[in-house]
Amino acid sequence: MDERSERPEAPAYERVQAFDWPEGADKIPIDRLVVTQSSVREPSLLPPMVEFVRGGGVFEGERGEKWGGLVVLVRFVDDGRTYVFDGHHRVVACWLGRPDRCLLRREVLLVDGQSFATNRSIVWERGLVYPYEVQSEVRLPEYFAYRARVFELQREEGTAAAEEYIRASKHLYATARRFERVHDLACMLVREHSLPIDLPSPL
Repeated sequence: MDERSERPEAPAYERVQAFDWPEGADKIPIDRLVVTQSSVREPSLLPPMVEFVRGGGVFEGERGEKWGGLVVLVRFVDDGRTYVFDGHHRVVACWLGRPDRCLLRREVLLVDGQSFATNRSIVWERGLVYPYEVQSEVRLPEYFAYRARVFELQREEGTAAAEEYIRASKHLYATARRFERVHDLACMLVREHSLPIDLPSPL
């Protein structure tokens, strides 16, 4: 067999490189983060969020809580890369609104030491009922009805029935990955939703 036929195809998008976090760093370059959603739930929130950021707004404390609080980043031991797990609106707003395209460290909750195996598993005690392959798949922005149905099934018919539903329902919460970079997510949202936001010039 031709060895080349056994190699996985290279993704058709630009891959994000791992970020070696300097100790005590107070900024995180957004271009070194990997998105884990195909879009965001409410694109219309982005213009006021970008204005908040351009006016010096920081996503912490009472003012930050208005927009959802801290951004949750997960660093995987498998590839050393850092993924956005909660806060895609906030990360996109910072990429669009800050000249340096960075998150402030105090805006972030970092979860270290996660594994791909855990991410593709069902972990009931942590409420993780949307297993997917984070390298090749992303979550859909709207999966709350699916999640509610999972826990309803677990209560009414038991864990086995709920897990059978999960295995048959990935299309309700995940899809194939088309990009990794926040840059690509931001540009897609501005263009597809005709948002009144000027895209930044290349750094």
